[in-house]
Amino acid sequence: RLALHFEKAYEEAKRSERALDFDDLQLRAVRLLGAGTPASVTLRKIYREKFSEILVDEYQDTNRLQDRLLELIRRENNLFVVGDFRQSIYAFRGAEVKIFLEREKANVQSPNGARISLAENYRSRPRLIQFVNSFFETLWREDGIPFEPLEATRSEEGEGPRVHWLALAGEKDESLDEVRIREA
Repeated sequence: RLALHFEKAYEEAKRSERALDFDDLQLRAVRLLGAGTPASVTLRKIYREKFSEILVDEYQDTNRLQDRLLELIRRENNLFVVGDFRQSIYAFRGAEVKIFLEREKANVQSPNGARISLAENYRSRPRLIQFVNSFFETLWREDGIPFEPLEATRSEEGEGPRVHWLALAGEKDESLDEVRIREA
């Protein structure tokens, strides 16, 4: 009830101020471009011609509405997305990592699409990359996530960074997720 009351009050406040929030702008843009009317078809054509290339960074944090908006304004071969599904952090805002994985699969299967891996690491020393690869290969295997190791391109100079890992043992009846939260 409280959430519904808040939503009603929020919508009324926006109306009285003649204001729109970010979600309103996205919804209205999708409605306008996707209406199927002659005007919306013309508008889509204008935007498709306007943008020679479309680049979306952090695509793993895209939601269905944003993806639909991109579909309405993109041409067949002018969308370039960057992201890593393992770094998705905005599920609470409606982001669906599944959208990224679907796009990645479609791009790989498309004759003009491609997947470019960015596995080279130019910043970290090889010993640190070796630890990261070992740690995450084990962690993600437990979660059923495919692992793609990083490649260290920097030379090993001097002693370099050291990794100190403090692992916590699980308490009785504690889930793996709860242990990970305590470790963090």
